[in-house]
Amino acid sequence: MDEIILSFGDSLLYTSDLLLLNDSQWLNDKIIGFVYEYFEVEQFKNSKDIVAFMNPSVVQLLKTLTTEEASAIIGPHNFTSKKLAFIPLNDNNTLYPGGIHWSLIICDFSSKCFFHFDSLSNSSTCFNRQPANQLCKQFAALFDFPSVTITQMQCPKQTNGNDCGMYVIAITECLFEYYLKNESFQNGSILDNVCASYIKKKRAHWKKLIQQLAEQHASS
Repeated sequence: MDEIILSFGDSLLYTSDLLLLNDSQWLNDKIIGFVYEYFEVEQFKNSKDIVAFMNPSVVQLLKTLTTEEASAIIGPHNFTSKKLAFIPLNDNNTLYPGGIHWSLIICDFSSKCFFHFDSLSNSSTCFNRQPANQLCKQFAALFDFPSVTITQMQCPKQTNGNDCGMYVIAITECLFEYYLKNESFQNGSILDNVCASYIKKKRAHWKKLIQQLAEQHASS
């Protein structure tokens, strides 16, 4: 039976979700959403005024809406004090479950530019280029940016077909930790340690954390 193991803020995780943190499993939006919520309310809670960690389910919804419809859900007023928004992007273009790849977009409100990190990229192309272009166009209109400027960033490469979601999580964490110390995330060496062995450790870390939180909630 697929039982609820953790209710954390807006996140509700089942046993089947936890198992996705085992090696070589593709992460769904619920795991990424939980981690982003944990970043917001726990790990980086003192930075709420300057950063938005956007829930992937909300991002997916916004992709399907007009600018007018999207602004009713998440208008510019929600971001007046933000410096950065971390946006997990899936290549699925519908509201139904699907998609095969995650990548990360950072919206920099200071420069009014977007930065795309895709772990299935190379010197000439990246897997999620088209979905990234579509999403950034939507967000540029939503935030009244003068143009759509997207930089494809150098990114660690995944070594299988399943770790893309974990790369989004790991890259988000590394870049924002660096940003808090340096007020920048554009340094080519920041992500040097993000590799297959690092991703394996991070899978174990997040699985253990969810189990610990579940035990704490069960005993309270």
